[in-house]
Amino acid sequence: MARNRLRFSTLPSRDDVSDASSGYAYAPQKPWVIPSITPTSGNVVDLSSEYLDGTTTYTWYHHGGGDVVVPASQYTEANGMFTFTGVDSGTAIECRMTNTNFPELTLTTTSVIII
Repeated sequence: MARNRLRFSTLPSRDDVSDASSGYAYAPQKPWVIPSITPTSGNVVDLSSEYLDGTTTYTWYHHGGGDVVVPASQYTEANGMFTFTGVDSGTAIECRMTNTNFPELTLTTTSVIII
């Protein structure tokens, strides 16, 4: 299951894999490709498919900035739907997601540019 573009919502749980005891490997996964964030899209990124009853944590980072976090004051979030309001045009960002059901996996998005 590793090295694909599977997401939390498409990965089978350990309980659903018949031979999980012999090594159910789901990490790493390739980055999730998401489109640029534009005014015509309402500056919205929809990652709600991964919300999974609130078990997913989303953290936005400046692309190429290492662990420089985009402050939560620069976007709003509702169940995995993000609206960017305070990030400068031309800024490249990416999201890293963790989920309590898959503790060894951090999903990332591709870098997206605020237009």
